[in-house]
Amino acid sequence: MEKRRITVNEEKVYRMYAFEYQPQGAIAIKLGCSQSTISKTLTRIRKKAPQLFPVLTEEQEFIQLCINKSGFTHQQIADMLGIRKSTLHKIIRTIRQKGAYIEYPKKTLNYESWMDGKVVRTF
Repeated sequence: MEKRRITVNEEKVYRMYAFEYQPQGAIAIKLGCSQSTISKTLTRIRKKAPQLFPVLTEEQEFIQLCINKSGFTHQQIADMLGIRKSTLHKIIRTIRQKGAYIEYPKKTLNYESWMDGKVVRTF
């Protein structure tokens, strides 16, 4: 039998963080410790078992694609996945914590021909 890489308590913290999308502060309150302790625990787990922290899960990749490339709103993405908007925000926070880039499409002004006679001032 293979020796455990992480302790039972570290596993509990990892499960709350990675699978339940709980922020470090909420985990700390539930376990009766400080957020700093949770942060240090997660860092220790990353060093012991980096395979537990994949770059992004399939769901996270889908969300990142929906935001970066397709420009869907948070509500549209939550509806597609059948989750609450607040849960989506937790997942986005996790994506950012993993170092993945989320870029919201820039809003631009579009020119339409009906605007020709409406120009009041040019820059």
